Amino acid sequence: MLSGEVFARLKEDAQPPLLVEEKDRGVEVVIANTPALLERVYRLRYEVYCLEKQFEDPGLQLTGYEQDKYDDHAVHALLLDSESGSARGAVRLILPNKECSLPAYEVSEAFRAAAGRAFPMATTAEASRFLRATQSSGCRHTAAFETLALMAGVTQMCWENGVSHLAALVTSPMLRLLHRFGLAFRPIGEPVAFHGRRHACIFDMVGDLSTLARERPEIWRVLTVGGHFFPRTAPYL
Repeated sequence: MLSGEVFARLKEDAQPPLLVEEKDRGVEVVIANTPALLERVYRLRYEVYCLEKQFEDPGLQLTGYEQDKYDDHAVHALLLDSESGSARGAVRLILPNKECSLPAYEVSEAFRAAAGRAFPMATTAEASRFLRATQSSGCRHTAAFETLALMAGVTQMCWENGVSHLAALVTSPMLRLLHRFGLAFRPIGEPVAFHGRRHACIFDMVGDLSTLARERPEIWRVLTVGGHFFPRTAPYL
């Protein structure tokens, strides 16, 4: 699944594990399950993906909002500043469906070939549109914790929607950050072209969270809210 060359590069670039400190908090994740919250998600995506990064053509979007074909089959989470309530980030989880395939299937031949063998298609969802707001702090520790907070939102959405495996198309820096948190996202095949070079990765929500609970319990507690989500992964079970 992971070529020797890619593994060697990731190992060479590896850094020490990141620690979660109480002072890095100050954000909360909410599931965007109302029209008002969804509008905030789409507006933030427009600001980041259309105006800042220019990944998407603003001329193809409704004024001030960024949406695509996957949103009808996705659930969304919003990262908010605990004091001001301002939007600090967002992420969506594209659920398995019969209308459109997951982005990872569309861009990675190796990922398509692994489906059904390395992970079950019926319960595999994909995290995407993972972003932090432009005005978010540039502090390395704050950025890392906001990333972890968004992953906690992904964990909750996976639990609530019966997802057993999580797919993601991630850049090499993002993959290194996830690995520093102890999150064993495994690349399948070589990097693919998708808004730059990205790794098509898979994460086992039960097996890998169980390992995380033993090896990085402080990270596991944040992601699962102390075992409220995916309780079977608790280290004492």
